[in-house]
Amino acid sequence: MKFDAVEAAAARVRASARGKPMGVVIQELVPAAVSGVAFSVDPTSYSLDSWAVSWVEGLGDGLVSGRSTGNDVLVAWSNGIPRYGTWPLREDLLEQIGTALKDLARELAGPVDVEWCVDSAGELIVLQVRPIVLPDPGVQNLDSAAAFLDLPSVVSGHPKISLRRRAAELGVEMTPSRATVATSREHLPQPPMTRSPAIAGSSVVLLHPFTVGSRVIREFAKIDRSDVEFFTAECRRYSIRDYPSFENITDTETRVATMGLSSAAVAVVLEQEIWDAEVTGIIRASADGYLLEVGLGHFVPKGYVETSAYVVDKAGWVLSRREVRQSVAFHFVNGHVIREVDPPESPWLTADDIVKVVETLGPLIEVEPQLALEFGITKRGEGGIVYLIDAAESDHLSVDLGSDDLERGIVSRGHAGGPIVDLRGNAQVEDLHAHLYQSVVGDAPDEPTIFIASSASVDLLPLLEACPPGCGFLFEEASLLAHFAVVLRERGVPGVVVTRDELDRLGGDAFLDTESTPILRSGRGR
Repeated sequence: MKFDAVEAAAARVRASARGKPMGVVIQELVPAAVSGVAFSVDPTSYSLDSWAVSWVEGLGDGLVSGRSTGNDVLVAWSNGIPRYGTWPLREDLLEQIGTALKDLARELAGPVDVEWCVDSAGELIVLQVRPIVLPDPGVQNLDSAAAFLDLPSVVSGHPKISLRRRAAELGVEMTPSRATVATSREHLPQPPMTRSPAIAGSSVVLLHPFTVGSRVIREFAKIDRSDVEFFTAECRRYSIRDYPSFENITDTETRVATMGLSSAAVAVVLEQEIWDAEVTGIIRASADGYLLEVGLGHFVPKGYVETSAYVVDKAGWVLSRREVRQSVAFHFVNGHVIREVDPPESPWLTADDIVKVVETLGPLIEVEPQLALEFGITKRGEGGIVYLIDAAESDHLSVDLGSDDLERGIVSRGHAGGPIVDLRGNAQVEDLHAHLYQSVVGDAPDEPTIFIASSASVDLLPLLEACPPGCGFLFEEASLLAHFAVVLRERGVPGVVVTRDELDRLGGDAFLDTESTPILRSGRGR
């Protein structure tokens, strides 16, 4: 180019500043064979495990302006091998780009976006570098539908965020929650400490990255310094089953965010108040209207507690019910999970309670019929609040649950037969953290087997994974809507609630068929 052309181009650049001072960089034009951009993190997820490069043949102006579609390659930092995409040049050039990204990210103390090219002699030339624009750090109170619009795009589609946004749009009662966006371990945002009167702790969940080391990160947090250990020691009905890991909510959020930043350049943490619920439960659509299941305290979706169930129409009128007393309940006290043995109350709902649940959550189910909703009731009767907790695991809409299933004790339809393995009395099955198949039943069965369990808890999932085709489950108590029951139905594994007397009368083998009468028989044959 001639000098007057350069001078004219510089004038056009300055004019774009509309009167504000602007420096101009004049840079040599490289007649590139291949050009591209590279990011020191995965640009779609901000993951620190990979870096990305996009390339085109010739000059890269079309790529960076968006006029041309590049060829994308995602490269693992651990070994420099592309995870997907095709690299057209020598392997050492790809390694050189990775080294340049690492050096420049260290110099600029954060993830970088680099423009590069390879000239006709096969030499790599870095053309430009700039910091990647990350979401603004801060704390966002999710107290209105509009508040969700300010969240980073990496969590806007997260199931927890989508559910709470839709509930806010419909005016459904929820416990207060806030999202913390962090981009630096040195300067973590501090959430405000305003709390509701009904708070019994907080749930702190890492939304992004979704997992760290293949593990979902979730902690329960304290709200004050009350001596829960002393309280439980004074009463034999209570014992602590889960201790908060940190001293307060701020420490908990800080540690969870720090764990997220160990694997991504952006961490998003959701803190949600846990209220002191008298009763919690699950509601989902059914052919009759709705199916409700409730239990005292928390952890109903995990199947740890006996539940009372109601089939109701769209107005909340009860069509069928199965009410039981609980032998155990789990409560939150200052972030601790407390196990209560033989609670003196029953979890039964009045007609007014049921109508209130339907009126509160029905509008959300009408627009999201595939969802099962976990809810809480602060106090049954007058003055109590029904509120949304979360979405529970749910079946496909084609799976019909109604009065017949409730009355016949059917958890999952199908037939199975084989020798009986009785799991009752095994303390591991009742442990909130026992998810090891070997600790429950030993070696995996090599033939169809009928398992007897006290309840359909999530601790049976590893056992189900190891089961060959043709196995079935018998329960003393089981929730139709708990997670394990949903998985049974997904896999076509039959499960039935049977009285303790019937279970004790079974011989060494049994056959169950939910389409026959009786459902359960001794022996293997039909």
